[in-house]
Amino acid sequence: MSGPSIVIVGFPSTDFVPIAAGQVKYGAGATSAASIPLKLLCVGMKASNAIGTSVQDAEVDFIPDVPTADTLYGAGSQLARCVQAAVGIQGVQVYGAPVAVPGGATQATFTFLITASQTIPVTLILRIAGLTISVGVGASDIASVIATNVAAQINATTRCPFTAVAVGAVVTATCITPGLDGNSYIAFASYLLCPGVSATLGGVLWSTFTPSVTVPAVGTYVQPSAAHTSGFYYKCTTSGAIGASEPTWPTTIGATVTDGAAVWTCFGLVVTGGGISAGGGSGAENVTNILAYINNAQYDRIALCQNDATNLGRWKTQVDTQAGPLSLILQHVIAATNSTLATATSLAQTTLNDQRFQLLWYLNSETHYTELAGVWAALRTANEAVDPAASSVYDGMVLPGVAPQSQRADWAIHSTLVSALNNGVTPISTSPSGQAVMVRSITTHSLNGTLPDYSCLDTSEAVVPDFVLVSLLLFWINVFKPSNPRVAPDLPADSVPYPAGVAYPALWSSTATSILADFGNGIVQGLQVPPIIYNVANNPVVSAFDPIAGRIMSAVTVQPMPGDHQLGQSVLQTP
Repeated sequence: MSGPSIVIVGFPSTDFVPIAAGQVKYGAGATSAASIPLKLLCVGMKASNAIGTSVQDAEVDFIPDVPTADTLYGAGSQLARCVQAAVGIQGVQVYGAPVAVPGGATQATFTFLITASQTIPVTLILRIAGLTISVGVGASDIASVIATNVAAQINATTRCPFTAVAVGAVVTATCITPGLDGNSYIAFASYLLCPGVSATLGGVLWSTFTPSVTVPAVGTYVQPSAAHTSGFYYKCTTSGAIGASEPTWPTTIGATVTDGAAVWTCFGLVVTGGGISAGGGSGAENVTNILAYINNAQYDRIALCQNDATNLGRWKTQVDTQAGPLSLILQHVIAATNSTLATATSLAQTTLNDQRFQLLWYLNSETHYTELAGVWAALRTANEAVDPAASSVYDGMVLPGVAPQSQRADWAIHSTLVSALNNGVTPISTSPSGQAVMVRSITTHSLNGTLPDYSCLDTSEAVVPDFVLVSLLLFWINVFKPSNPRVAPDLPADSVPYPAGVAYPALWSSTATSILADFGNGIVQGLQVPPIIYNVANNPVVSAFDPIAGRIMSAVTVQPMPGDHQLGQSVLQTP
C-alpha cells in the first residue's frame, strides 16, 4: 500500500504513543458514551476573594446542594446563584470553579427613593434580580421608616444577590459580587398595592428641576425628560446649579455631560416598563488562571458567568484546543446575555461562531444571565445524558426558577426570533401563560467566513458526533483491541483470512458500521431510544492501514437525526 488515505490533523504517522485518537469534523459529513455520566461545571466569582472557603483560580468543587455552594462561594454571590440554578435540576453532577475577583473591582448598586402620602395600610412590592421583595407599610409610616423596612426586607431575603442600607428616604442596594457583571441585574417597583407610596428608581425627571436654580447634590440620580429620553439614567458626580436647558445626554456607561455647573455621569439603563439596571459596577474577571487549572479535565457541559468578548474568546481557544484528536476533551459551553439582540448577535457571530458554544438571549431578563446559563446547562446535561440527539424536546421547555419578562414589549415577535436563530443566538421567550421557555436550542455556529452556514444548527448536531466518536473509541479500547491484539492491512479478496486475534481495516469498518446501525435503530447502551443518526447504509465506515505507524485509520460519516421542530400545512377550502 502507498500509505493511509485518512488523515487526522495532529495525529501524524510518526506518533507511536499507544492511544485511541479521534476528531469530530462538523459539517464534514461526518461499551457507548451513554455509560459515562455527564458532568456540569459552573465558572464564576465568589462574593469576594476572602469570602467562602473555596480557593479562587485553583479549585474545582463538587456541589451536592445549595448550602454547600453558599459555604464555598458566599450566599447570593454570582457563582453560588449560578450553581443554585443548576443543582435544582435532578440527576446532574454539578461542579463549581471560582474565578478571582479582579483587583479594584467595584460593586454595582441600585437606589430607591421612597415617598409616602398613604392614608391606609398598603404593600410595597419591589423586584430585584427576579426576587419579589414585599414590604408592609403602615398608614402612618413616614418615608424614612418605609426605607428602613425595605432595606431590612432585602437583607432578610434568602440568597438575594444584593444587600441594602437606608439613609433617610433613600435605599441603596449593593451587589454582593463586585464587577461589571453586577450592572446586568434589573430592578422594578410595583405600586398596584401601595397607593400613596412610591419607590422611584433611577431618579426624578430632569424637567422637575428648576433650570439655573436647582443644585443637585453629588449622588443624586436623574432621568432625561420625556422629550430627551436616552434609555439611561445618570448620577451627579459634580454638584452645581444645573443649566438653563437640558443637556444632550450621553449613552455610554461612564460617560459624562456638563449641565451648567453640574456634571452627570451615565450610570445605568432604564429598561422597558420603568425598571432600571444596576450601575457603578466595574472590573472584569480574567479566566486565564482557571482555564489553566482545568486544562486537562473533562467537564461535559460548562455554564459561564462571563459573557464579555475577551473571556469568551479565551474559552473558545481552550475548548477547541482540548477537543483536538490527542486530548479528546469534548465539551460544550453555555453563556447568556440579557442585553440587546445586537449585542447577542455580535457575541455569537463575531466572538464565537463555534459548534461547541451556545449563547442564550433573554431581553431584560430579571433573572441574571449567569443563572440562565446555569439552569439551561443543567437541563441540557440531564437530557443529553439520556438522549444525545435531544433537540425538539427543548422546544418550549420551561426554564424552572427563571422569572418571566414582566413587560410584553420585551417579548420577542416572530421576526425577531428568526433573526436570532439565523445569527447563532438561542432565544428564550415568555409564554402566554407567563413562563420563561426555550425557543430552540442552537449552537453559535452560523457563518462560514461571511456566508451563512447552518450545517451544525441544533445543539444536538454538535453533541451526536461527540457521542459517536467516544462510543467507537470506548468499544475499541474495551472490546475490539483486547479481542484483536494484532493488526495488519487488508488482504486481497482471494487470500486466506487472518486467524482470530488480528485486526484489519475491513474488520474494524464492519464492526463500527454495526455499532452505527444500532444508533440508527435507536439502540444505545442496550436501551431503546429514538434514533440518534440516520442514513447509515449510505455512509459506510471507511478504513485504511497506515504502514508507517502500523495502525488502522478510520473515517466515519455521521448524520445526526434531525429534531421534529416544524410543520408546514396548507388547508384548502373548496366549495
